[in-house]
Amino acid sequence: MHCPDCSHILTPVPLGLNGEVNQSFRCYRCGGFWLESWLANRVKSKLLDKWPQSGITRSVAGNGSDECPLHVGTTLERFRGDSVPADMVVKKCRQCNWWWFPGNTLFEFKPAQEAKINYHRLWNLPSTVGGLMLPLVALVVLLAGGVIAVTLVRQQQYISSNASSPVNEFTAVYVGNDQIVVSFKSSTLISQIEYRQVGDADWMTVPISGSNGFYQLEIQKPEESANYEFRIIDKIYR
Repeated sequence: MHCPDCSHILTPVPLGLNGEVNQSFRCYRCGGFWLESWLANRVKSKLLDKWPQSGITRSVAGNGSDECPLHVGTTLERFRGDSVPADMVVKKCRQCNWWWFPGNTLFEFKPAQEAKINYHRLWNLPSTVGGLMLPLVALVVLLAGGVIAVTLVRQQQYISSNASSPVNEFTAVYVGNDQIVVSFKSSTLISQIEYRQVGDADWMTVPISGSNGFYQLEIQKPEESANYEFRIIDKIYR
């Protein structure tokens, strides 16, 4: 694989996270990082201290061929959203969903992301996962009978919106550390939701509370690569 900025060969640089196998690379000419989306969200800024920063500044980073290292001919797209500072250049491939952080951008992005997450946590502010974390692969399949089906596996995020349902913007994200973060919006007061592995007979009930119509909870220790379904009022999200 070659750097999208300077065409230099990318070198594997394990960041030290569980389950990481050839999912993070760096260009030792310009300093950019190429990595999986789940790694970009999970790696902590203190883990990056062992890697020297490059001499590339933000103003000149990201001015190369912009070709995806994994998909030749596919141009990387600059991401603009609430989870990335407006003046920061961060790009991703729409096919493989890997992320490119030019120059020293990753060293700047992680402290900014952590500061935003800590701010919302300390002030107990409601926020969507999409406003704090980099978006992951999205897929929604609508089935007959009002069942919204998605497959929840490592590194994937699913978002659904159904105007006929009191639940909107349902999102399930595997964030690592044996944890699924579920969030949604609802104009209806909801005190609990149910979930189970697909095929199980019994539902597990968990209490949930919301603020200003936004609900969020964490499901601990899911079985990796298993299919889960969530039941909220009259809708099932799988």
